[in-house]
Amino acid sequence: MNRVGLLKRAFSNERKQFQRLSKQGQKFALSIFLYNIIHPIFAIFINAFLWRQTEDVMIVALFNLSLFCMLPVGFYINGQLLKHFSVKNLYFAGAVFRSSLIALLIFYPAVTQFAVIFFGLGYGLSSGIFFSNKNLLTVELTKSSNRMYFSSLDFLSQTVNNIFIPMALGALLVLGSNNGLYSAQQGYYIVAILMISLSFYMGSAIKKIDIKTPTVANIVLQNGSHQWNCARGITALLGLLTGISMFLPAIIVLSYVGKEDTLGLMQSVAAIISGIIMYTIARSINTKYRVGMITVSIMSLFIASATLAFSFNATGIFLFIAIMTIAQQILFAETNSVILDLIDRENTDQDNKYMYIFDLEMVLNVGRVTSIMFFVFYTKNFSPDFAMQYTPLFFSVALIAIIILAKTIEVRAEVPLRHTELAESYVTKQSTINKY
Repeated sequence: MNRVGLLKRAFSNERKQFQRLSKQGQKFALSIFLYNIIHPIFAIFINAFLWRQTEDVMIVALFNLSLFCMLPVGFYINGQLLKHFSVKNLYFAGAVFRSSLIALLIFYPAVTQFAVIFFGLGYGLSSGIFFSNKNLLTVELTKSSNRMYFSSLDFLSQTVNNIFIPMALGALLVLGSNNGLYSAQQGYYIVAILMISLSFYMGSAIKKIDIKTPTVANIVLQNGSHQWNCARGITALLGLLTGISMFLPAIIVLSYVGKEDTLGLMQSVAAIISGIIMYTIARSINTKYRVGMITVSIMSLFIASATLAFSFNATGIFLFIAIMTIAQQILFAETNSVILDLIDRENTDQDNKYMYIFDLEMVLNVGRVTSIMFFVFYTKNFSPDFAMQYTPLFFSVALIAIIILAKTIEVRAEVPLRHTELAESYVTKQSTINKY
């Protein structure tokens, strides 16, 4: 009975937390959960598929390089489309378009350099349309007081799906071929069909949200403040991390540890640990501790990268993926919270948040493209092993600058508030004097 009471109380507390979001924000959170079911296919298994087909590091890197080069173009085109179409319809179109392209790549008969460039560019364009609308909906449907909680919900749903989906997909791809039911290639065909079906369902769910499409007056930000330049610096450095984290774990595991089932298991174990830590932090940590959490996450990424560099074996690889998964998600959640709050402060004259979202995406992809080009350089001039082993360590050192930039934004955020209070006090006094 006591256990039942505790469960009821826990459920009641969670429901109250969820109700902190607006009604439309709650519907959007459910749509995000559906997207996170599909996400492991994009993030993990498409790179595993390319590696299985070619066992060529350059093919995998080329696909991701093409993707990141085209992402900003998708964001720009979406900005123009928002002047004529609703954000919900574009979100739906982006979701279906990107899933369909990945499915076509899986069904494509020969994985060549031309093919991966073509599909990478198309995937980047569709992803730009999808994520620009996802980011815009997040900014519009959340506010500073519940943004961290929304991020925690997003991450929690990612965690739940990252636990079960990689294990299920890994088992689907390996057990079928081991038992002679179907080949691994046919297993990927099944995954592609499921992915498209879920994309249609997720996209249709977003249409239940009642939201007016935000005004997009300008797409390109001409002059940014000092704080905004700090946000750009943070975003570019995060690009260094995300550029290689999209494909490096899959290549390392498949090259040195095992098949897709091993990859899925390692991702799932890491997701369990990171989910517990991240959700606890998001619910209990005040926003004033964001810089501290950023510092902890970056130091953890350095430890993970050093472990991989100096212990390049199964144990070192597992520790690298586990620590990186946890630290990376904390870093993204905390920096995202800082930057979204900054957008609210910067965008005071007109409703043009999309301009800031597009600006960040441009900078983010500069970092991503740079990281992949460094990876290719190390592969060509040293060896693929050297690139896989040491690239994360080099980039984790560069990430230390994020701590300084985030601190600058947080400190300066308090100054305008104090100035406003002084100004209001002054106006009140002058108004009183003028009455006499």
